[in-house]
Order: sequence, then structure tokens, then C-alpha cells
Amino acid sequence: MGRRTCVRVLCLPTNVDHVRGRKVQLLTDIGDRFAVIPRGHHGYPQPEDGYRSLVWRPICPNCGWHGEQVSPFEVRRGFGAAHSAFIQLNWVFDAWFVKAEVADALMTSGLTGFRPETVLDSKSRMPVESHRQLHIDVAMPCMDVSRLQAVTCRPNNEESTLPMPAGSRKPDQGDWCGRVKHHPPTTVGLYRDLRNEPDLLFADEWVGSGFNAFRVILASRRFVDFVRKQGWRGLAFRPAISGMPSERAGE
Repeated sequence: MGRRTCVRVLCLPTNVDHVRGRKVQLLTDIGDRFAVIPRGHHGYPQPEDGYRSLVWRPICPNCGWHGEQVSPFEVRRGFGAAHSAFIQLNWVFDAWFVKAEVADALMTSGLTGFRPETVLDSKSRMPVESHRQLHIDVAMPCMDVSRLQAVTCRPNNEESTLPMPAGSRKPDQGDWCGRVKHHPPTTVGLYRDLRNEPDLLFADEWVGSGFNAFRVILASRRFVDFVRKQGWRGLAFRPAISGMPSERAGE
């Protein structure tokens, strides 16, 4: 088994194209969309106990759903992982951060669906010069979640009878929003043709567990080819399968 990145309750494999290298090679010949997978998480958003209400509005403190981003992310002492062109913070699974020179190269590449955004140093409140957030502009319903475990934001929901690691549930905070998310897929299935859509976009179906919720980021073949040609580190790609339901191994 490879390294695993914990999502509080559930985990996503991070070494996809090593574990499934042969399968990925075959599928890249027939697929046009790929789920973007982090190879690791580095650092934490600031302030750790209140970043969500600063970055997004509105938010649900029970299930993790959030609205649009309204403020820059803040980090402490910059970013680690000096060899990684792409970075994700711990706890934040639907935002990518890139080196400044990578952001510049992407903006002149002809690829679409994103823009660079400032990241702030939490102590000085000044921009972090070394990195930018790669803000994704488009969210589109496209992922078949019919075979994934649904989780409703309400007391005693579908996860209440599932075995959960100690400390993985967060105490109830305020009103329950009633929204439905699904457990994160290990295989992404699509019901919509995305060939003419932006090169980076969110699948607008929310996934997660416990008090964490996020959206899967999908990249076009053009984006994948460009990143691989540059030799940039920090992310992997898992083919999304058109006309098939998403699935989670072991469920």
C-alpha cells in the first residue's frame, strides 16, 4: 500500500499512477478527463480554528459545505515542499497552490478555467511572494454519484452507524443545513461530456465525510499533458470514466 492522506474520517490514495500505473496508461488513451490527486499535504490554513469562515461564505460548520471564496487563504511561514510545483494544505481538498513561476507559465499556456490569487502571510498580512492560489472558476454537475454512500447533514445521519476512528466526529455546531454529500470516490465516473469545457473545473457534486466536504477537481488531457511536459511535481492524475458510475473501493 502507498502513502495515504487522511480526510479526517476517510482516506484517499495519493500514489495513484504508481499503484495503477498500467491501468492509467491504458485509460489515458481513451479518456479526456482526469481527477487531480495531491501527492501530499503541507502546512495548515490560518487561523486553524477559524479559517473556513474567513475564506468562504456561507459555511456549514457541521458538514463542511461552503459557498464562494471571499478572502485569500492565509498561511504561516510560507509553504514547505520546495520541490513541489503544486501543493495542497492540510484540511483543504479543493484548493491548489502553485509556485509563482508555475502560475505565470500556466497563465500563458492557453489553458482555461483558473486564475492566480494572492496568498497572505498570517503574521504580516502581506502577500506570500513565492506562491499563488490556483483559483478554479467553474463548477459543473457531471459526476455520477449513484453508487456512493450518501451522507446527509442532519443529526443521526447515514454515518452514525458506521465505525469511525476516535476523534473523527466534531461536536454539533449550530443548524444542520440538510445538504447531501457522498463518500469520496476512488474511481470517478462521469455522465456528462466535458470535452468542450474549461481545462480545470470542479465536479459540482460534494464529497467527503464527517465535517469535511469538498469537490473533485477535474483536469483535461491538455492540462495533464502540459503539466507532465514541464516535469512539475506535487500532483497525480486518475482517469475519469465517461458513462460509468463513480465507485469507492471497499464500499
